Amino acid sequence: MQPFLSYRNLLVQYSKMDPLNTLKKIRNIIRNTTDRELVRLILDLQKEVFAIESHNLELVSELASLKQQLDLPARMHTRPASDYYFLEGDDVPFCPKCWENGGNAIHLQAPVLAGGRVRRECGVCKETYWEPAITKGRSRAHHA
Repeated sequence: MQPFLSYRNLLVQYSKMDPLNTLKKIRNIIRNTTDRELVRLILDLQKEVFAIESHNLELVSELASLKQQLDLPARMHTRPASDYYFLEGDDVPFCPKCWENGGNAIHLQAPVLAGGRVRRECGVCKETYWEPAITKGRSRAHHA
């Protein structure tokens, strides 16, 4: 009876597999064969393994992106002096409307000085945010 393999054990076992290296060894072995059908089958197998490896790389990239998206809400926060959202390590504010309504992290456009106040706009939802002129301390953002 074969022992039950846990998910972790399967991952460890899979990570030790090296199908590309195995294919190289097989290719070296069959160089001296005259069986064309065997050579064709092995070359077909090699193409399939390359396709699987390529797809695997795409999935790894997609997984990393999805993990980052899942982690985003925990890293997003407001600062007491404004209604804007900020990501840890990023001083460019995100649009509150986009974030609160759909979880979309959209940077606000660069601030523009207008009539003694600072205006920021969201390029996606077109919301305008006004900040009073900074005199002492920080300004507080207000959306129009």
